[in-house]
Amino acid sequence: MKKYQLLLFCVLFVLNVNIAHSEGSSAVNDRAWYIPDYAKIQFAGNIGFLSIGPGYEIFDNIMQLDIMYGYVPHFIGGTTIHSLVLKNTFLPYSFKISNIVVTPIIGFTVNFDLGRHNSEHVFSKKYPDGYYKTNSVHFTGYAGCKVFYGLSDKSFIKGLDFYAEVGAVDVSYKYYLSSDEVKFIDILSMAMGMNFYF
Repeated sequence: MKKYQLLLFCVLFVLNVNIAHSEGSSAVNDRAWYIPDYAKIQFAGNIGFLSIGPGYEIFDNIMQLDIMYGYVPHFIGGTTIHSLVLKNTFLPYSFKISNIVVTPIIGFTVNFDLGRHNSEHVFSKKYPDGYYKTNSVHFTGYAGCKVFYGLSDKSFIKGLDFYAEVGAVDVSYKYYLSSDEVKFIDILSMAMGMNFYF
């Protein structure tokens, strides 16, 4: 199973890009499917100290797909970490307050560690099959809220939003479920970020 994790990641990537291609463009939006709808920058959240990447609004803007690069510098993580992340955010509903739009969000990420300093993609044949599991692919679930503010349609940046979310990575759930000493709040981490819409 472990040798198919990279394949699974690639399949999810292709599937998400194809969904963005088929659903992302509309009569209102004449840009090519591969041109992003926004750029994202995020601080923390189990995908890197700092993460950046393009984003796409799909399924009539009830889902956002981000393809991100995450970075953790050595002085924070004890080793330098580079990761590739697929982030899926679902927007169940929105409500308007004056000239801002508030939207609860829920979603998950698929994180793939690109380095080999603190994770293994494939283990040496000297170990029996199943002896170790790869730790280069992780999933994170999260929930939060974002606040959108629209700008002029004539400007390059048409709008921006600020979001905050709380989530936990898959191994943390495992620790929580297997130990009476680990409290649910102990496995949670917070992320903050901004989207700049084109």
